Amino acid sequence: MASALAQLAWAQDNNNFNNNAQMPTTCSHGYETRSDTVFLTLPYSYDSVIPLVSDFNNLSWANISPVTLNGTNNTPGTARGFSFGGADFVQTLLSYDKPPSPGPFVEVHNSAPVTLPIPPEQVDAAGGKTNFMLWLDSLRFEVEGVCEGRASQVNWTFSLCSDVPELAKGSLHGIHTGFVENVGKLLGGGNFTSCEGLGKGGEGGNEGGEKEGEEGEKKEGEKEDEDENEDEKEDEKDEKEDEDEKEDEEKEDEKEDKEEQHEKEGDKEKDGEEKKKKKPSQGYGEPPHYRRWVA
Repeated sequence: MASALAQLAWAQDNNNFNNNAQMPTTCSHGYETRSDTVFLTLPYSYDSVIPLVSDFNNLSWANISPVTLNGTNNTPGTARGFSFGGADFVQTLLSYDKPPSPGPFVEVHNSAPVTLPIPPEQVDAAGGKTNFMLWLDSLRFEVEGVCEGRASQVNWTFSLCSDVPELAKGSLHGIHTGFVENVGKLLGGGNFTSCEGLGKGGEGGNEGGEKEGEEGEKKEGEKEDEDENEDEKEDEKDEKEDEDEKEDEEKEDEKEDKEEQHEKEGDKEKDGEEKKKKKPSQGYGEPPHYRRWVA
């Protein structure tokens, strides 16, 4: 770390860190150039990710601390120094832009030459070397809101020079991937599967994109079951209404039959009464014995 701080002091004193000979635009003899891009999508909104990653003087989201600056934070021309992987890094900010959502947020910096150890299992592949040197001519770090603001795409694009270029490229690819994954862990540990898996509206990732996708499918299945149940209930309701209507019709027919029968019986009783009235009663005539007494 002491050497990194010394380089920062030198850069600040000379006020020309960006033009430092340690930051060549082409690789020197014995070194080769490589480029790489890492694209990862997090199931969290731009406004959730940016506060964690947008300060040049803060790399805690990458598990790197402390970071020392030789100038003003987030200002092009300012350099930062930090220790990582057993080496001291010095990086200079070349450009910086942090617009509101959906972005993109863009930070471009370079990195001074640094020597890193080669893992023992990769020594043979590296031709017996136990360490390698690399420096970055340019590294572009970009974050942009996607999925209608429900997720963020993170992009690392860099060009490097190294005496073991393929190893250097693979190492940085893994490091940058790990940095992005760590941001996801800090925000909840979600895994992005698809925009559809995030659902609609709001931030879609606090419980994880994969989990949300499963929950979305589960809810969709439950919704289909509910729709089927509703259809069955509607069918049962229609059947019951048909049965009730049929029963009402039968009752109405039965009522009409009874009324018709009652009317017929009423007509018979009326006819009987009329016949009874027409037949002379003995009580209204002159008794025979009365006629005999008078005679």
